[in-house]
Amino acid sequence: MKEIYWDELYSLVPYNQLSSMIRAVKVEKFTEAISSLSDLLYFAIQRDKLIEASEVHVTHIPQHPSERRLNLSLELSRAVHRALKLSNQFKLSNLLEKVKLTEKQAVLPLPKRLRNVRGAFRGVAIYPPPSHILIVDDVVTTGATLNSASRALKEIYPSARITCLTLAY
Repeated sequence: MKEIYWDELYSLVPYNQLSSMIRAVKVEKFTEAISSLSDLLYFAIQRDKLIEASEVHVTHIPQHPSERRLNLSLELSRAVHRALKLSNQFKLSNLLEKVKLTEKQAVLPLPKRLRNVRGAFRGVAIYPPPSHILIVDDVVTTGATLNSASRALKEIYPSARITCLTLAY
């Protein structure tokens, strides 16, 4: 990646510590585990005070409209929003659209991952524009997906602070 478009990136644990749980949700559709995974994100935000802003828009990495699998990023962002909305500072917003059908990142080598998600997302404009955006996803490896999504958001919200939060790296 030539340029990083997010402002902050937080990942909780190495992937091998959560791989069986993440796979259970994504592959075996064991959706009961989503609340446990979301709790990890929520407790990390609270314990480490990861998000401190007057207003934060919580969003996720969207799927292409033709994709019909469980979107763990969406489920995690909803759960994190539910946990954090007590302060009334967190708004759940669909700020991204996936406009390009991509291959699964996990099966691609690094150079192909970067090309695969280039231009895959478009930001969705809302008013008033958000000053802080939290993108929630399950795993970051190369950062290509989060960077592509952050770039799309920076194109329409150039002054927004973008924080990425993932369960694993």
